[in-house]
Amino acid sequence: MDKSKSIKFTLVILVIWILYYAESEPKKFLLNESGEITSLGGKFKEVIQKEKFWQNQLALINENINWIDDYPKRRRKTQELMEEVIASNERIVKKYDKRTPAEKYADELRRQADQIDSDVEYTQTLNDLKEKRVILFQLKSFVEAKIREQ
Repeated sequence: MDKSKSIKFTLVILVIWILYYAESEPKKFLLNESGEITSLGGKFKEVIQKEKFWQNQLALINENINWIDDYPKRRRKTQELMEEVIASNERIVKKYDKRTPAEKYADELRRQADQIDSDVEYTQTLNDLKEKRVILFQLKSFVEAKIREQ
């Protein structure tokens, strides 16, 4: 009798877990760049949830597209904040600055080199994000077609 109760209890827990897993929304993409579902769990969710699965994937795609579109604005804001902090520190440090003109010139050249590196990195990041955005829009079209099929 105890074995029977144990099996029933295990089955109830398993059913609860399956139902929870089937109904929970994914917090990450479950698709690759071709639109194929990448995991067994994702395939299970798609079978159980049908259109809801694709709606969730579409929402994640749209969130990522919006994040990419907002990236320049966020970076500009961060850059402005950094410039304010640097300007504030420079005013304070100026009083106590004991560097020679040559040292000041060398520091200015280092700052310019850092800015060039930052600009190059930013350009590369933008290019990477543009490529990702193209893929996301392709995925978006694929997912929207899947939703229309449901």
